Amino acid sequence: MKKIILILVILYLSMSLWTDVPDNDQQKLIDEYRFYSSWKNYDKAISSLEKYLEKNPSSFYEYQLGKLYIFSGKELNKAKQIFLNFIKDYDNLEDVEEIPVSSAYWRLGMVYEKMGNLEKAEKSYEDGFNINEDPYCKNALDNLGENTDFNKQLTEAEKLCYFFKIWHYTNDFFAFFDQIDLDWQNVKMEFLPKVQTTKNNEEFYWLMTEMIALLKDGHTLAVHGNWKRAYISTKIIEENVYFIEDNSYRENPMKPGDKILKANNFPVMSAIEKTKKYISGSTEQWIKYRLESDQSFINFNFCDSIIVEYESRQNKEISKYVIYPSPNKYEKKLPKIETKLLKDNIGYIAVNSMHPTQDIIPIFDSALDSLFNTKALIIDIRKNGGGSSNTGFHIISRISNMNLPYFKSKVRFYSVDEFDKWFSEEEMFDIFYNVYQSIFPDTTETNQDFLRDEFRNCEYFNIEPKSPIYEKPIVVLIGPNTFSAAEDFLAPLHGTDRVTLIGKSTGGSTGQPLYLAFNNDFYVIICGRRCWCADGYEFVGKGFVPDIEIEETIDDLIFDKDITLKKAIIYLERKINLE
Repeated sequence: MKKIILILVILYLSMSLWTDVPDNDQQKLIDEYRFYSSWKNYDKAISSLEKYLEKNPSSFYEYQLGKLYIFSGKELNKAKQIFLNFIKDYDNLEDVEEIPVSSAYWRLGMVYEKMGNLEKAEKSYEDGFNINEDPYCKNALDNLGENTDFNKQLTEAEKLCYFFKIWHYTNDFFAFFDQIDLDWQNVKMEFLPKVQTTKNNEEFYWLMTEMIALLKDGHTLAVHGNWKRAYISTKIIEENVYFIEDNSYRENPMKPGDKILKANNFPVMSAIEKTKKYISGSTEQWIKYRLESDQSFINFNFCDSIIVEYESRQNKEISKYVIYPSPNKYEKKLPKIETKLLKDNIGYIAVNSMHPTQDIIPIFDSALDSLFNTKALIIDIRKNGGGSSNTGFHIISRISNMNLPYFKSKVRFYSVDEFDKWFSEEEMFDIFYNVYQSIFPDTTETNQDFLRDEFRNCEYFNIEPKSPIYEKPIVVLIGPNTFSAAEDFLAPLHGTDRVTLIGKSTGGSTGQPLYLAFNNDFYVIICGRRCWCADGYEFVGKGFVPDIEIEETIDDLIFDKDITLKKAIIYLERKINLE
């Protein structure tokens, strides 16, 4: 469903460990800013961003500079003016990158708090909340006067309150207890004494991360800024782990395909297990994907450097390399839609995101219309980690002439005064309208009665075909990073013969999150909505299995051979010739 935007607030690390980065390139200045701010060295981050803004005016990065001034406690008057200007000029700004104006009021309130003016801070938070019921402004109002102590340590009593709230909300709303082998009561008793012995916020956040990962759900997780990436990607094939790329400014001697043997003297599979226990995932393929990429087992979560022992692919020589923190090199964002014409008049559309729907739909429609006279079509969602389900449902309306149901769903609510109870789609609207409003699109006071009727009739949950419909053969490319709303796109098509799936099993997780915000550093997401295909297939915990499975070798990855796409082309060529 909705992608989650993480707010990174990470512990300070001694400057002696940082890799020097040249400051004469503008992009490197941005990379420096991101790196230093994530490690909480705000002076360095401010210096890099101020240098960048001297030559590159940007409302977005001005806003980020204002945030750094707040975190550092310096230049508060400059910060105040940045946010006042952002609010005043908001309607005319072009590069805000989806920052809502309510967030500027939230940050402005923080500035006033830092200045000691709680009256103005409260007014700013109220103004932000009144725009769109901004949850950050609401939380700030609830904690007025305590929002800018960024180094405040939780008391034992606060940790226990957080712990019990997480445990009870999970107990009451989590949708998949019957799919996992876990005694949640025992978990409470096991983790309670551990909470009491945590020495600081970071230890407590990691402990909650480990506890929530036991639920084995990709939409149930703890979110905090203590994951310290090394920006190294790998490939795990059976019991072997191969180096693929270092996307930092380090001069890494490892080459693609070198086999990693140890990390900090731990055998590589043991190092993986040490990290794996903190990753929330519904399937092994999703967890493996995270271990290979943004939640790599090569990280600085609990250390200042990493000794990697590896075997050269070329000469089998075994070497060691010490990895230190370094900024991440800029990675160009994937376009939301990519399109091209392949050989034999086969069309190709990569849909790399499902968010935002209002932007993607017209681009997809234009791409599909441009390929309308092709003999067949490939839709590639291997890099699509989700967004809005409505995007995928629109795509279906353009490629299927059938009236298809979205999927089935229900939510769970537990009370000590009642039996464990499930509510169907028809029942749950009335029960959860006020406390779980985000499940339903456009649930405002003006259309509440209308939507209730539509919900009970289930007409709201059908996809109607939209002309012109592309009716030629279609292959959909899938993989472990096909996740959340991207899997919602596959759900209505399951059990039909409209598309052929080629690739690897998808991530196997979707649902609607219930957010528990505790402070600016830490929040928890609990999946309270259970979805499954209209034909009865429960894909959460399994993923969508391809009709034709593709197994990549390390050579395929090193030499950038897209054998999945090649297989799709061969399959469609044969299908076209047979027809």
